[in-house]
Amino acid sequence: MPKIELKELRQGSILLFTDYPSEGMISLSAKDIAYAEKEPRWLASFFEPIELTKELLIKLGATKFIGELGFEITCGDGIYPNSRLYIFWDEENNECFIDVEAEYVIKRGIKYLHQLQNIYFDLEGEEINASLLTKKKK
Repeated sequence: MPKIELKELRQGSILLFTDYPSEGMISLSAKDIAYAEKEPRWLASFFEPIELTKELLIKLGATKFIGELGFEITCGDGIYPNSRLYIFWDEENNECFIDVEAEYVIKRGIKYLHQLQNIYFDLEGEEINASLLTKKKK
């Protein structure tokens, strides 16, 4: 199981909750983050990062370009108003690299949904629309 770095998580990060019977993707709350800081084993025991896949990018609203290797997400009115976030798939390493408006690479080695969420939030000041992926915790 891949290790999740607590420093990469924030309120709204989406992870896979693996504790039966409530398994599924969930969005972390501020309370979850605070608890994980106190009890790091809780995070390692019950959560896994969600691997980015081409299918997941499409569910997030990305559109394909350049065949199967590139995806595009149109940004809103954040730091880069109406810009495009380009996500390029590295088949060999099964990871992504991301750039803004095809001008400069801002991050390499993206493998998980919460990493993409962090980049989008840093650029936009708001969450990527991932609400359809999660279910409410009981």
